[in-house]
Amino acid sequence: PSVFPSLGPSSTPSLKPSSLPSISPSLNPTSLPSATPSYTPSITPSVTGTDAPSTAPWTTPSSDPSASPSLSNAPTKSSAPSIDLFENLESVQIQIPSKLTLKGVKIPNDPIQLDAVVSTFEGSIKASAMVKLRIKRKNGKLRIRVVVKSINGEPIDKIRKKLVSTNVVERHLQQVEEETLIEYDLIVEEICADETTGVCSNTKALATELYNTATESMREQIKSGAFLTQLQTMATTLDIGDFVAETSVQASDFIE
Repeated sequence: PSVFPSLGPSSTPSLKPSSLPSISPSLNPTSLPSATPSYTPSITPSVTGTDAPSTAPWTTPSSDPSASPSLSNAPTKSSAPSIDLFENLESVQIQIPSKLTLKGVKIPNDPIQLDAVVSTFEGSIKASAMVKLRIKRKNGKLRIRVVVKSINGEPIDKIRKKLVSTNVVERHLQQVEEETLIEYDLIVEEICADETTGVCSNTKALATELYNTATESMREQIKSGAFLTQLQTMATTLDIGDFVAETSVQASDFIE
């Protein structure tokens, strides 16, 4: 019993299993897998990954699905042509220095609220000036900007810097004047280039018409109360309605 078990199992298993498994697996896995995966995947993915996806999505999928999204992005892209339009074609631009004298405006003691109030005035003035321009110049390519320059003779940037550097307690000690003077520039521009020649004709007459239309529109909107309604609505939207809730317009002046 002790001779057969010890000789039989120890000689046969030790030769066959140890020689065959150790040679076959070590040759096949090390040479074949390492060569095949390292060459085939590294070449194929790099070609397909760089060329195929970049061409396929842009030509096939991106022309079909992306046709709709690129249209939805049209506002961003359509802004570029409008800017190029004014840069590349002749236009007439007028800048009208203007003044608004108001009562009941509370000037904010906080720089963020100050910017919001300034933005509200700029937006309301722009909307009021555009009312008649849209009617009289409906076929024209127009753009309009409003820049509030100062409040009570002090430049906006200077007021903002002062508020940023001022202690919060000191801000509340500042007194608001009963009458407020706001000085601003009303800038109106229209492309006047002839479609055939690309040159403007009679620019002086167009400049005069733009001036008269914009200022007339402002006066009418102030007189009807539409300007104040617009101002207070915009202010309420920005959570600064209290600053202009009791505002009234005393005078509106334009410098030719």
